Amino acid sequence: MLNKIEFVQNMFRDIFEAINPTKIPNYFSNPFHLETNGEIMDYDQFVSHVGELVNTHAKVKFHFPFDDAFLSTDGKKAVTRYRIETEWKSGRHDELIVMAIYEFENGKISKWWETVHLLKSSSV
Repeated sequence: MLNKIEFVQNMFRDIFEAINPTKIPNYFSNPFHLETNGEIMDYDQFVSHVGELVNTHAKVKFHFPFDDAFLSTDGKKAVTRYRIETEWKSGRHDELIVMAIYEFENGKISKWWETVHLLKSSSV
């Protein structure tokens, strides 16, 4: 059985790095709640958002460079800190840093709160 950090890392690899929204049901419960910098999405909005990445992004890479990248609070939550590099199909490149909290129910992510900060962006 995967620990929560392995589960989250696999989720990023299988869904976001592969830009494959068909894997969402493997990792996320429905209903689902995502809050990013105060913006809220439900399950259907999240599926739509990830589906849009297929059209807009050429490459997405997640880096978990911190030894303290995982902390389990009560067995039901996980905290991660990671860096994202994106390459848009337009040629733009972004680098972001993220602090995220995930809540799990029945082995899947049911809630996800994150604060995202843009470190660098190169426009075309």
